[in-house]
Amino acid sequence: MPPLQRSLALWLALALALAQAAGAQTPLEETARIAAEPNFLGRPGGAGNDPQTSVAQPDFSARPSANLNTSIQDLLEPYGDPFAARSFLRTRGIAYSFTYVGESFGNVTGGARRGGIAEGRLDFQFDADLDTLIGWRDAAFHTNLYQIHGTGLSRHYVDNFMSVSAIEALPSSRLYELWVEQRFFDGQLGIRVGQLATDTEFAVSQTGTLFLNSTFGWPNIMASVIPSGGPIYPLAVPAVRAKYVPNRSFSLQAGIYDGDPAGPPRRGNDPDPQRRNRTGTNFRTNDPALVIAEAAYAYGLWDCPVFVDGSGGLAEQGLDRQF
Repeated sequence: MPPLQRSLALWLALALALAQAAGAQTPLEETARIAAEPNFLGRPGGAGNDPQTSVAQPDFSARPSANLNTSIQDLLEPYGDPFAARSFLRTRGIAYSFTYVGESFGNVTGGARRGGIAEGRLDFQFDADLDTLIGWRDAAFHTNLYQIHGTGLSRHYVDNFMSVSAIEALPSSRLYELWVEQRFFDGQLGIRVGQLATDTEFAVSQTGTLFLNSTFGWPNIMASVIPSGGPIYPLAVPAVRAKYVPNRSFSLQAGIYDGDPAGPPRRGNDPDPQRRNRTGTNFRTNDPALVIAEAAYAYGLWDCPVFVDGSGGLAEQGLDRQF
């Protein structure tokens, strides 16, 4: 077997083994899951198992899937938290995580030339509930750092506009987001200030995050017309974002961002924005601003009984529309 095919086969076998280990269910658990999700409209969570797709808006861009809510720590059981350090920090309002994505792709026909690559990204995220930590009520802190390595298939073999992989970027160790958020009116209004990226909250498709291709992420037409591609992965900029969520069905958010995360290319510097901002610490504030706003409405929410193992409960259902 050629080396490229052998590498792809090994990656596939490893992915299948991990998926089976993470998703293993007992017959009783599988029966309960099927009973709770009889069809699309009958699922307790609605479309994508979350009718509040754009209302809740989890941090999509930093995760390979919108439904990623498990960890290898769960599989390791008592060995997943040595000395209970993680649990202790959580009681103090501190949470952290490491997420690693590794990929191997090959271009067997078309593009610029044939060949294969391996690439990966280690993402360290740190969150603090400032109320619990220092008594700053209704405030939170977040940052995440990337260590990106490997060779991108699009850049070196395909030469296309929309990257084959959503994690493809030049090898680097860089800061991504770094912000503080203050909430008002029982959490209905949130003001976030710091180093932000637009693609973590705007123009987000929950179902799109299930796919590897960057086509399903931030709209490419916007990346093409905004200087340096705009504040999207792997570049972020100083910004202020306000988000208003008066109820579970509606949200309105707007943000003002520095409009060029790397600065204009000039004679003598590199034309690639990722090289002009190698570490994510340019913190530019003197470029024309990028202003963006978005409203989201989850309609058709209703309560319905859901029976699992003979027990009943109420669950909200609905569909989502984003404008």
